Order: sequence, then C-alpha cells, then structure tokens
Amino acid sequence: MALLIVLGEILMGYLAYRRAKADGTLPDPISEAKEPEPYVSIPLRPNATRIERIAHWLGLEQTPE
Repeated sequence: MALLIVLGEILMGYLAYRRAKADGTLPDPISEAKEPEPYVSIPLRPNATRIERIAHWLGLEQTPE
C-alpha cells in the first residue's frame, strides 16, 4: 500500500515537472555559489572558565562584528 502511494507521488511530481517545462514556468537554474569566508575562531584565554571552554568547543563565541 505504501509503495503505491510513493509511486503515485513520484508520477505526480514527474507530470508536474513536464507540465511546467512545457509551459515555460520552470525556475531559472541556481547560479554558482560564491566561496564562503573561512571561519577562524578566537583563541581562548589561558584562564577561561569551564562554560567559556564549552562555548568555544561548540563554536558559540561572540564575534566582534
């Protein structure tokens, strides 16, 4: 039963795609994404608290921006 539902959904998606292609209503292809800036973490202080160390490990530091 579930297989019939999945196959029906695939067929409906395919038919919707063909209809949109024939009508010319397909969205434009996505252009190349620009290269993201590398993330550089701020070094910890030598006497950082346990909470600060955990936040640093999770990447939750506040940024200077």
